[in-house]
Amino acid sequence: MKIQFRALHAVSGRRGQHGLSAVLRLDIRHDDIRSVDLREDGTAGPLRSGEITGSNGGWFNGLGPMVSYDTRDNNFDARTGSFCEGAVVMYGSWLGSNFESVLTHLDLRGYATLVDDVSMAGRFMVQNIGGTPTFQQWPFIGGQNNLRGVIEAQQRDRISVLLNAEVRFPIVWIVRGAAFVDAGRVADTPSNLNIDGVYVGWGGGLRFLLDPAERISLRFDVGVVRGTPQYYLGFNEAF
Repeated sequence: MKIQFRALHAVSGRRGQHGLSAVLRLDIRHDDIRSVDLREDGTAGPLRSGEITGSNGGWFNGLGPMVSYDTRDNNFDARTGSFCEGAVVMYGSWLGSNFESVLTHLDLRGYATLVDDVSMAGRFMVQNIGGTPTFQQWPFIGGQNNLRGVIEAQQRDRISVLLNAEVRFPIVWIVRGAAFVDAGRVADTPSNLNIDGVYVGWGGGLRFLLDPAERISLRFDVGVVRGTPQYYLGFNEAF
């Protein structure tokens, strides 16, 4: 079970409010891990043997400030403006959590129209978790809205860094396209964030506009990392 209260999510693609906002972010989550399968060779991995913090489940609840600055022209498919968000969330027994940790999060995005309906989008995101977090709380890379081509949450550690660059363009009628490059990596300490462990993904996809006025779309992407493709189907742009 996971509950997260944060800034109000949009019900319309058009921006109703621009500028600076500050809210409290509340995370409430409980995991009940009842069984973990043995490995293919019949041995118990670190999760089954209880070596990893959080392998028996439990509560991890946190609260902290979140500040954002938003000048995007649209929530679902921004083509101009910027979005900046920072948060510090503290998890502890004072909120009923079984684990003590602090999450810091920074998400920076920029959008620019190149010509007509062709736009460029970029994102830089970094996350860090300190204290004694569960493995579920570790920042990760991978997935349809993160580093496409890497299986979601397969790569986890104390720190994650992500870069995205994407060109979005019309094709015909309600069909749009995108070409992207994603890069990122995880590490246990900042000193280990070297170039050797960086995952670089590239690919493209199609967007089928379900509501052109609001820019709501069905998205199909193919991302490739180290020669292995991953396929994604979802709604709206990745960021």
